[in-house]
Amino acid sequence: MASGGGGLARLDPGSSSFRVFRADPADPASLPAAFVLALAQDPSGAIWAGTAGRGLVKLDPETGRVLATYDRDPANPGLPVNAFVNSLLVDRKGRIWAGAGALVRLDPATGETQVYRNDPSNPASFPARQARALAEDTSGRIWVATERGVVRFDPDTELFASFRNAPDDAASLPSDRTTTLLVDRSGLLWVGLDGAGMAVLDLVPSPFLTWRYDPGRRDGMTARIVRGVHEAPDGTLWLSLAGGGLNALDPSTGTVRAYRAGGPGRLSTDDVWNAVVDENGIVWAATLGGGLNRVDPVTGTVRVFRGASGEPGTLSSNALRVLLQGRDGALWIGTVGGGACRFDRATGTAECFRNDPADPRSLSSDVVGALHEVRQELSGSGRIAASTGSTGPPADSRGSSTTFPVRKRPASRASTACARTRRAFSGPGRPAAS
Repeated sequence: MASGGGGLARLDPGSSSFRVFRADPADPASLPAAFVLALAQDPSGAIWAGTAGRGLVKLDPETGRVLATYDRDPANPGLPVNAFVNSLLVDRKGRIWAGAGALVRLDPATGETQVYRNDPSNPASFPARQARALAEDTSGRIWVATERGVVRFDPDTELFASFRNAPDDAASLPSDRTTTLLVDRSGLLWVGLDGAGMAVLDLVPSPFLTWRYDPGRRDGMTARIVRGVHEAPDGTLWLSLAGGGLNALDPSTGTVRAYRAGGPGRLSTDDVWNAVVDENGIVWAATLGGGLNRVDPVTGTVRVFRGASGEPGTLSSNALRVLLQGRDGALWIGTVGGGACRFDRATGTAECFRNDPADPRSLSSDVVGALHEVRQELSGSGRIAASTGSTGPPADSRGSSTTFPVRKRPASRASTACARTRRAFSGPGRPAAS
């Protein structure tokens, strides 16, 4: 689990206590930063952590010891690479891509690092100053969400291409303020926008198809800010919206089924941060203030699981931001102020892990900003890594980290999800290209 001030926490299989990796100024192999903003695992099993203030760190998944730190530009060793690394991607060749104030490529096999910075005097340089999110398409090209639209980078030619808003072109990206990216199973690139809805780019042609918030459209999006996108096995895109609830978008028609708050049988709040779809097609939504919402898309029914102070088996907080379905089938939930919870979908009960200042093996902070399951291929089990901490970086961002285990999941029936094929955007439900 990654954090905003509490380093990393790991929960090992079969355990109920966290292993916390803390910064120790006297130990150069300890985690160098308190704020961990992104996590990834490479093919060798090593954990990569993007930190606030200390660059990119490679960690041993067993011991949590730092194997390597990358916080300098090889071409300018006296200049930090922009030590705030907020997004990570491991590509099909096992290379590490880091998003920060520059785009960084690292080859773990050779240690070779390449930094792509914005240079106003060089039109061929990286055309932005913030790399907010990363995705790889089926051709191996890297897509970057930035404050200046979407950037495509070809690692073979090392050429950049920008996709930006053009006021006189209705098929262009509707806003340059991009927040998140997803390349779906059919190869479409989905772009979350800050204040302008959602855009999709068919990577075979090139113009964006755009879904905007339109108050007059009954089957359209219900808010302007898209916080998260999750693709269900049937190809439905579940959008988590700020103030708009949960939207199920059918990319083949451009129509939306909206799930909103406002009474019994509905969402507990319209402020949805994240959602996942389980193997039975049930949608689980993390809300900010309304607890965990279970949505059955077939019946339309919603069940809400809220925290109750002092009541065992309930969530430790109703302010939820992160969801991860573990290999054991349980939902792992990162909260704001309540630590991390393991939620048993069958019983509807939660086991929560909180920070205890008197216990160095407890979760390092009650604010959990990211979750990642570490592979353990031989055992079939896994560990949950948590990024934790306060809501804002301190002046000195040296800190800690923690891990803990996941229970092995019993054998279950195979998923009946169908494979998705590329679908044409046509007919009366075609999204507005604006």
